[in-house]
Amino acid sequence: MSIRLSYAFAVLLFLVAAVLRFASLSELPPGLSDAEIDDVRIAESVRNGRVEVFYDLDGVGREGLYQSALTGITAVVGSGAFGFRILSLFVGLIGLALVYAVGTRLCGPLAGIAAMGLLAVNLSAILLSRTVAREAVLMAWTAAIMLALARAFFVYGERRGGKSDSPAFLALGVLLGLGFYIHPLSLVLTMFAMTFIVYRVLTTRPFPRRALSFTWFTLVVTIVLAMPYVLSTIQLPELAGTTRLADDFPASLSRLIETLAAGINGFLFVGDLNPAHNMPGRPLFDLISGVIMAVGLLTAAGRIRESGNTLLLLALLFLVPATLLAPESPNFLITSALLPPLAMLFGMGVSTIFYSLRGLGRAVSAVGLVALFGFNLVWAGDDLLVDWGALPETQVTFNARLGALARFLDQSGVETPALLCAEALQPAAPGALTDAHKLALMMHRADAPLRAADCNSTFILMNGGTPQYIVMVDPEGLAKLNPEFLPWLGYGQVIEGPGIPPNSIARIAPAEALANRIGAYTTTTPITFAPDEPAGFAVALPPLRLEGNLTFLGYDRRWADTQSPGDLLLVVTYWRVDGILPPDLAFFTHVQDDPGARPVAQRDGMVALPEMLEPRDVLIQASYVDLPFSLPTGEYSISVGAYESAAGRRLAAFIGDEASATRLYVGGFTILR
Repeated sequence: MSIRLSYAFAVLLFLVAAVLRFASLSELPPGLSDAEIDDVRIAESVRNGRVEVFYDLDGVGREGLYQSALTGITAVVGSGAFGFRILSLFVGLIGLALVYAVGTRLCGPLAGIAAMGLLAVNLSAILLSRTVAREAVLMAWTAAIMLALARAFFVYGERRGGKSDSPAFLALGVLLGLGFYIHPLSLVLTMFAMTFIVYRVLTTRPFPRRALSFTWFTLVVTIVLAMPYVLSTIQLPELAGTTRLADDFPASLSRLIETLAAGINGFLFVGDLNPAHNMPGRPLFDLISGVIMAVGLLTAAGRIRESGNTLLLLALLFLVPATLLAPESPNFLITSALLPPLAMLFGMGVSTIFYSLRGLGRAVSAVGLVALFGFNLVWAGDDLLVDWGALPETQVTFNARLGALARFLDQSGVETPALLCAEALQPAAPGALTDAHKLALMMHRADAPLRAADCNSTFILMNGGTPQYIVMVDPEGLAKLNPEFLPWLGYGQVIEGPGIPPNSIARIAPAEALANRIGAYTTTTPITFAPDEPAGFAVALPPLRLEGNLTFLGYDRRWADTQSPGDLLLVVTYWRVDGILPPDLAFFTHVQDDPGARPVAQRDGMVALPEMLEPRDVLIQASYVDLPFSLPTGEYSISVGAYESAAGRRLAAFIGDEASATRLYVGGFTILR
């Protein structure tokens, strides 16, 4: 096959690969996995100016070069699940081009095309290009190092007298030096590269002095770039890549054998079971491709004295143990570093078989190769576009429900705000994320007008009741909404449709109804005050302005005049946001038998995120107060108000320009035993 013809085939394969990697990219994977979210959060840390060699993820170190590049890419294309994956996608396509270049240089044009074709339709390689993970770089990085070694040390079959390629030496030094900041496997790739360099220097007679000086230059570039990594490793050994590699190594001989066997088995029989980076159980390659790789391996071993074959076999020697002995082997994320040399073995096997035949045999082998490519194309396409995304374990792994909600909000229009209703608004542990935060992270619109609240007790009507979405983040959907807030859904409709989680999104436009209700409160909801406060025995009507850019709008008198001990008292209050709120804002509802005494029952708190609220937002607070069984018969009053929870300071209400009270009395009831 001529070089020119191989270029044409390479372009065709590149287009096929691009289609497989771009197809339904916004929906497959259906969201972001927790592991991807970790990398996204590191990228956000870089964006905020926190640049480190090792990022601490619950005591486990992680390099940050991939995430730093992700920061730059998303600054151009935007964030969200789609934007975060663009880097991996383009790196994956570049990796295919590099595999073609290396395969062609080491084994000839036919081998290069075969190697590229194998990975173009390989499901593991495709999913890597759709994954926000530093491992998505490993395939391209390995191929780039092999190509730089081949060009720098004039490896092209056994051509003699090649000139030293000075840019290749520079590229090799940069690749090796920067690799330390991508993944711990860079240590293995560096040992592989240094071993090959020593081999070429010792076996090439005479070794050109110009090439030798460039070799020293490569080492200097590598050392200079790696120096911050080395210093950080000394200072933070518990986070270093060497520690992680050592910790991941099997602890016993039996475990080592078991892990190695599982990794080898994953090539052709039972593959990675993790849906995050494979169709669970699908092998890395089909059986026929495995046989062809075996032919290529035998060919390379039989011609080991040729420097190109030595380069390929050394790559396998270093990478096979490092990848197959990874935790939870077979682990196709780590195995991605092994894909280029395996693809080159396949290419060498194809070339060996093809050129060993004559006449009709070559035609039959060519047809067979095309059929094998077609089979893998259909197999990968069906698994990717039909089966993989629909698997329940894939849906769970990638937080598919949150991804679907994020896609809807991205497509719903720029102007309409959304209330995210979620029970958990604060992370369960330091450094963790709530589902509401994950949903916001998956959205492409970083400036989307979002609010978040636990709609069991707090409801938000945004911007004075203008049209808005109600998005139920929790799987229970609208059934999780407090019944007190359900009437507001009557001013809109529940949205259903393809790709939208059922009974999870409503669009309402309650402006007129809200205005009528707030207007009624100005005449029907009187407010009194404690005698010991400046307002004394005054009676006021809402709205009543408070400190902290907050206004009390009124209340619903839902409680009966007579209560019994053990009853659940419901008090619904309305508040308006007028500006930036205290970050620790909370509301209180107190039941008192004496204004000067401590409350006999109370409910404090606010389950919304104050930092997300905007002026003219109306908060509806439903407070449920348990009345103790020990309450005696008598008259009780209800007071409400707001305070800064960190300092415990109540926000004063103003009558005119005077700060007059910190407790607003909204009524009372009688306890009868």
